[in-house]
Amino acid sequence: MNFDSDLRAPLELTKASVKTATFVCPNCRYSRTLSVSTVGVICSNCNKYFSTKDALPDSEAIGAINTSKTIDTEFTKRKADMEKKAYEWRDQQEKSGKLGKISHEPDGAQRKW
Repeated sequence: MNFDSDLRAPLELTKASVKTATFVCPNCRYSRTLSVSTVGVICSNCNKYFSTKDALPDSEAIGAINTSKTIDTEFTKRKADMEKKAYEWRDQQEKSGKLGKISHEPDGAQRKW
């Protein structure tokens, strides 16, 4: 198929830009690094909205906000347990399937046809 530029969907989704820029909040003068396609943001320091047009130059920043998140060890542990159980279940299903014991009928009954 040949896709002509006039025949594209009007709301075509594209990959987000990985380019970043530094924006300085005009209220508290703390900077943070965001995508260049950002239009507006709520400052995580003072909780006030500002648009990127209102952002101050980098030279006026008095500090920077660390936007990297810490690793949640409890979530990581739960996820590892869930994955372990899922792999065990999959192995059990594969073993029973090789023996012909898999059934999608109620109570595991084999189909009669």
